[in-house]
Amino acid sequence: MADLDAGRFDDGLKARVQENLAGFERQPIAPDGRRLAAVAVVLLADDEGRACFLLTRRTATLRVHARQWALPGGRIDVGESAEGAALRELREEVGLVLDAGSVLGILDDYGTRSGFIITPVVVWAGEKVELAPNPAEVAHVYQVPLAELDKPRRPPPCSTRSARSSSTAGPHASPISSSRPGPGSDRPSRDTLGSRGDG
Repeated sequence: MADLDAGRFDDGLKARVQENLAGFERQPIAPDGRRLAAVAVVLLADDEGRACFLLTRRTATLRVHARQWALPGGRIDVGESAEGAALRELREEVGLVLDAGSVLGILDDYGTRSGFIITPVVVWAGEKVELAPNPAEVAHVYQVPLAELDKPRRPPPCSTRSARSSSTAGPHASPISSSRPGPGSDRPSRDTLGSRGDG
């Protein structure tokens, strides 16, 4: 039986994530002409103390990737590391300012059909963070509980913040899909982000 506190945002979760990332054999993609980008897999607590990650909904007015669901992130500038790019984009998109010490590790690169190699950077944001979405880029910011990733159905409502208001806007239907990676998938699993392996 899984630990009742497995979904809590606490030092135990941080230690598990760090341990899992330390034992994770990362699979980078060699540069092949595609543009390099980084995204922040931000771990933080919602108002109920649940361990969550941030998911954004891009604005309808963007020239590229309008209205898409996304992790905060973007291109890696010349001379910039994936970690630096993820932290910069996090600051620019949702107003969350974190330093290099908040980076817990890096997951496998992901090659896209749209011409990017994306490096996911796992970041520990802590509790009681203030988010200020950039209205030019982000329509909404969602705090999605990690525990929902283990459920085979569509997740229930989650906390959201709008670019029009930085306060919690109340429950909304979660935008994420209920599809899960199948066997042999090259997508990172939640196990890397803190599963105890006992349930």
